[in-house]
Amino acid sequence: MKKGLLLTFLLISSLCIQAQKVFIDKVNSEGERFIATSPCGFSLACFAKGSDTTWALTYYLGEKREIDRGRKMLIKLADGQIITLENDNQIGPLDYETFFYSGSLHYVVQPMYKISQKDIMSMTQKGIIKIRVETNIDVQDRIEKDCKRFTKLFIKAYNNITKSLRTNKTLYSNF
Repeated sequence: MKKGLLLTFLLISSLCIQAQKVFIDKVNSEGERFIATSPCGFSLACFAKGSDTTWALTYYLGEKREIDRGRKMLIKLADGQIITLENDNQIGPLDYETFFYSGSLHYVVQPMYKISQKDIMSMTQKGIIKIRVETNIDVQDRIEKDCKRFTKLFIKAYNNITKSLRTNKTLYSNF
């Protein structure tokens, strides 16, 4: 039984590490492009038009929480630098997804934080040691072990999106 659970855990973990592939890559007729990675604890996205790019980080909380627009996410890097991001989504009492997993009902909320290219580069180069997410009633901290995994996934997500951005795409691509 223990071996089976361990094997299942290792399989899921390895899938998550491989999961930060480009999930969405769409362009509209005005040339605005949206690229996002597959969700695995978080999703990194890029909105691009010409040379202008806006980056966003959607962070998945596994609990039903209300989070007002402007609530903060703190990311502490290995050199002690703290990056502060603000939630751009208003998450009310009914703004969550539910799913069943192992016979239990799980709630997921998805705060979205705009993030600068400079902050992305700092996170990928220095590494993340702590994450704190502010909700309306408390804060949630992520431990260092989770942050090491998050850093690896974040680097992979960023690299995959920048690779996609290097290829030109139009509304007619792959039609």
